[in-house]
Amino acid sequence: MHHFFRDPLRSHRAFACPLADFPRLTLDASTYEGTQSVWGALDGVITPAQARLICGRAHVALIRHVRRWVAHLDNRLTYE
Repeated sequence: MHHFFRDPLRSHRAFACPLADFPRLTLDASTYEGTQSVWGALDGVITPAQARLICGRAHVALIRHVRRWVAHLDNRLTYE
């Protein structure tokens, strides 16, 4: 069941931070544009409010995904 959680969780743990979409907040912030964690991006790349939005969207998607699996398993148990 490892694949069950893979994509929804990864969507908030790491994301690309291109300069065009995420202008750096401080002069000493990293200019790395590749994939990084939300926690790492809080170091001058994104604001706490942006982090909250990124994580909130990912968790909403995760909850929706888990609810579909619970409904599926309930249906399987009912069938059997």
